[in-house]
Amino acid sequence: MKHSTSERCGFMASLVINGGTLTAVRNVVVAVGNSAVIIQGGELTTTGSYPTVLNRANGLLIIDKQAQIIGDYANGTVSNGYLYPSTGAYATGTIEIRGGTITAPGIAVYNEELGTINISGGTITAGTIGVINYREGTINVTGGNITGAWGVRNNEKAGTINVSGGTITATEKAAVGTYKGTTTITGGNITGATYGVYIVEGTTTITGGTLTATGGYLDTGEAA
Repeated sequence: MKHSTSERCGFMASLVINGGTLTAVRNVVVAVGNSAVIIQGGELTTTGSYPTVLNRANGLLIIDKQAQIIGDYANGTVSNGYLYPSTGAYATGTIEIRGGTITAPGIAVYNEELGTINISGGTITAGTIGVINYREGTINVTGGNITGAWGVRNNEKAGTINVSGGTITATEKAAVGTYKGTTTITGGNITGATYGVYIVEGTTTITGGTLTATGGYLDTGEAA
């Protein structure tokens, strides 16, 4: 299905990418201001140390269908968030990953500030971390496939992770990690290497899903 015009209503600007090969040393796509960006085809590649796709706005960025996002940056091939120096305010944009592929040597999807990442489809492959909250953002996983040394992780801020579906696989560490913040698991297939679920500080609640640890512990933590 094509994305309807209604999904772009309420935004001052919109961009739709349906195909082609786009390569840049810096960012291929940067969403700024109150904008909507929809990437549903093509191959987007960054050769330098920058995110391939950056949402530094309070708008909406959608990755779907046959989109291929490839990066060479350790801290996020797809990045959501920005600190506005003039006001000290953080961007609160949303990234919807509904399809396509995201491939990264380091972190694949980086939720840097207070925004929201919704993952309902697609394939995310990372060398280090599949999806991470750096600050008090929110990650919702309802579908898709996420693979990395770590799967999905809350960093040392009070972020929120909700997993109700999809497949999360960690090749070296934990499939779901919480260094601080709140994590809720109600569904999904979660497979970790050293740990299935790792908790340092904060709250993790598990009421559903399938959790497996292939080489260590199902769950562990320094604090409950």
